[in-house]
Amino acid sequence: MQGKNTIVITGDYSIGLLSQTSGNLNTDTIIRVNSDGSVTPSFSDGDDTFIVTAGNHAVGVLACASPGSARACVSSLDEESTTDTGSNENNAIAKLDMAKGEITTHGTESYAAYANGTVVKAGDTLDYTNASVTLTDVDITTHGDNAHAIAARQGTVSFNQGEIYTTGPDAATAKIYNGGTVTLKNTSAVAHQGSGIVLESSINGQEATVDILSGSSLGSANEILYHKNETSNVTITDSEVSSAADVFINNIKGHLTVDATNSKITGSANISTDVNTHTYLSLSDNSTWDIKADSTVSNLTVDNSTVYISRADGRDVEPTRLTITENYVGNNGVLHLRTELGDDNSATDKVVINGNTSGTTRVKVTNAGGSGAYTLNGIEIISVEGESNGEFIKDSRIFAGAYEYSLTRGNTEATNKNWYLTNFQATSGGETNSGGSSAPTVAPTPVLRLEAGSYVANLAAANTLFVMRLNDRAGEMRYIDPVTEQERSSRLWLRQIGGHNAWRDSNGQLRTTSHRYVSQLGADLLTGGFTDSDSWRLGVMAGYARDYNSTHSSVSDYRSKGSVRGYCAGLYATWFAR
Repeated sequence: MQGKNTIVITGDYSIGLLSQTSGNLNTDTIIRVNSDGSVTPSFSDGDDTFIVTAGNHAVGVLACASPGSARACVSSLDEESTTDTGSNENNAIAKLDMAKGEITTHGTESYAAYANGTVVKAGDTLDYTNASVTLTDVDITTHGDNAHAIAARQGTVSFNQGEIYTTGPDAATAKIYNGGTVTLKNTSAVAHQGSGIVLESSINGQEATVDILSGSSLGSANEILYHKNETSNVTITDSEVSSAADVFINNIKGHLTVDATNSKITGSANISTDVNTHTYLSLSDNSTWDIKADSTVSNLTVDNSTVYISRADGRDVEPTRLTITENYVGNNGVLHLRTELGDDNSATDKVVINGNTSGTTRVKVTNAGGSGAYTLNGIEIISVEGESNGEFIKDSRIFAGAYEYSLTRGNTEATNKNWYLTNFQATSGGETNSGGSSAPTVAPTPVLRLEAGSYVANLAAANTLFVMRLNDRAGEMRYIDPVTEQERSSRLWLRQIGGHNAWRDSNGQLRTTSHRYVSQLGADLLTGGFTDSDSWRLGVMAGYARDYNSTHSSVSDYRSKGSVRGYCAGLYATWFAR
């Protein structure tokens, strides 16, 4: 078909465009093409094609690989039928391609695009390509309960470069039932009252595949992925997904594998308690996952990506837990947590790993309003039940109040698999009280925040730079006037001072050095006396001073710098009794 085409159909179970392998018409169908694999109806040339359906269980475009009536092809996704067993004996293929246009449906369970196929087995592989719909530069809008934009039942739907909007309750962007494949590329999709992608199956052995690619954006009112299928594989590449409910995955049943590459994911991950239900999540190539709430996955791999565990912003902390029921793998990944930095009992986000850990992960901790306090054992932020071979290192400084925190393993046999935030100096083995000795145990020395040295140096400089004595501006300078050749005196004075200080704190951790320079200029404006034995003088002065200081911590090896610059101007008065 070429040129501008408009198709409007009304009635339940009606079809706008149908590509079917063979069969008989017994429902409202505008265009029907019987395909044996060599014919593909195409609606891609010229102007846009507009398809509008009004009626329940209607379909805008449908590819059906099942022989028989068109009424059977348009059956509801989850309506049981013999097509699931693969009755397409001749392996005929139903394809439908559409480019440039709009599809709008009105009615309950009315789908914009539907691929209703049969299973073709090639060895151990299931092939769902004998019913396929390809849409390019097409916009979809659906109105109605369970009116999914895209539906696949053992078929394949590819959607490229378009917008999808579903408005009705439980209407998803795409639903795959009993296996199939859906690809979204350069797609902007919003499910206003439904889920993003629904993966379900009523029979065993079916696989579902979803690819969200190339700058796609997927939003939903409910979860992004609702899973109740035996095996599903979801790939998210260069895309962004989020839900208003802040739920990414809701895995009710089956094995779900999600691979995200250079993508942004927002929302929690939930999994049922069924021992046969698993969620495998892999983040790579600068992907981010903002979990928003307590989450559980089976396996988690963080490869050059970031997981934001906290659900709070600002200075508040609402402890969030990420539970990994099996194994965790880190490859230069980052875990971002929020902790109310204080003592051992501080509120904090936490990662719980029931299996093993491997690789290296950086941990970034943001203080959520904590004022700092001495820790005894530390604040536990990562617990590991299995083999704790992974290394977790702090991504940047962690500090609060007067204390500097470090990320370390537990210091006992019972806790050395876990990771804690501590602010005390590690003691050597020789300092540990052993052998049943009754000698008192000396508390470890806390690690001080090095800014304390700069604070003290700045405060001292601000309070003393312009402090001066009478001798600093008293006295007269005598000179010979070059004109009269008479001896005269000047009341103008100049004070210049430079200095260097160095000191350590009482624990010997912080060494601070400072350098200062002061220049003040003044002059006596008026002089006089009340009696023959006293005198007074009144003058003005102005000055400039600066102080630079540096503090180094011998424990953390960090260094801080401070500085003070000041100007002064004023009057002075002095009275000498004699």
